[in-house]
Amino acid sequence: MKSFIRATFCTISFAALATASSALGAAAQTADVPFSGTVAESCTFSNIVAGTLGLSGDGTDLGTAETGGVQGTVDLSCNGDATISVAAPTFTSSASGGNDITTFTAYAATSTVTEGANTADSAGATFVFGAANTITAATTFNVAMAATTDDVLPTDTYNFTVTVTATP
Repeated sequence: MKSFIRATFCTISFAALATASSALGAAAQTADVPFSGTVAESCTFSNIVAGTLGLSGDGTDLGTAETGGVQGTVDLSCNGDATISVAAPTFTSSASGGNDITTFTAYAATSTVTEGANTADSAGATFVFGAANTITAATTFNVAMAATTDDVLPTDTYNFTVTVTATP
């Protein structure tokens, strides 16, 4: 009987030791997996609406400030600061296909872009839009231009482009 008790005791002891060692060996393991991502500053123009040029009373100026003129608009969304600038208008074409480009390049052609109290112009003025004015939703900018000559402009359709730039 002693041998039976000893064998039973050994079996119970071994089983308890195996259970304890299994419980210790089965401890959960964890690992932290890091992730990172970089969001670059960016801007997107949308909803570009062409402007209309009116003619001055003396027939020498085309511009958005003249009677019948309407400023163009463009929406801008940025995820951070952006410097807003605008180039001078570029004469692109006339319906007659004449040499009207020399008419305007020899004289003044100016443009401005505004948003609230902020103004950039083709003479080089810029503004930084962001920080306190972060453009996370689209913000509408007004675009104006004028082209001036010394001569009365002949009947035609004159086309210009004004380039607005947002530099993050």
